[in-house]
Amino acid sequence: MKEIPIEAVLTRYLPAMEFKRSGSRLVAKCPFHGDKTPSFTIFPDGGFKCFGCGAGGDSVTLVARALGIRPVEAARQIAADFGLPVGGRPGPEARRRVREAKEQREAKQMLDALCNHAYQRLCLVARSLEKSLTSYEAYENLAFWVHRQEQLEIYLDILSDGDEKKKVHVLNESLVKKLCS
Repeated sequence: MKEIPIEAVLTRYLPAMEFKRSGSRLVAKCPFHGDKTPSFTIFPDGGFKCFGCGAGGDSVTLVARALGIRPVEAARQIAADFGLPVGGRPGPEARRRVREAKEQREAKQMLDALCNHAYQRLCLVARSLEKSLTSYEAYENLAFWVHRQEQLEIYLDILSDGDEKKKVHVLNESLVKKLCS
């Protein structure tokens, strides 16, 4: 129902409400309780919240509550009244989009988990290196890591703030693979 602005839904189902603009929001007296001053706020993202009675949600929640029906019935009513397609099972294209979105979400979660694991390992190495470098002998024994200290910091920056492509590149670096295995 994101296609339909909540103001249009309110105008259709609660035409007696009078709105006033307050910055990027709209405010009105709440239709769900005896409001004396406007406590009903409509946010730019399409959500609403009454700071008097606590009612809140989206346009479907609003219509369901206003008409005393279930949210699924409210969604169908809004779709029908605003000319959106309703009903039945989603077609193959919609199922494909849902499947792709799920796969992307799962892939992102896996990448986030791998990045978090690698970040923790690299932080451990960096902290240990800092604490261990107390003598010349320590520098000699840890020369491999001392020479890679700047690279470790770059990897940590990328894992915490880089884009996905750069994160994958870091995760595929042999040094990171060794630390994370």
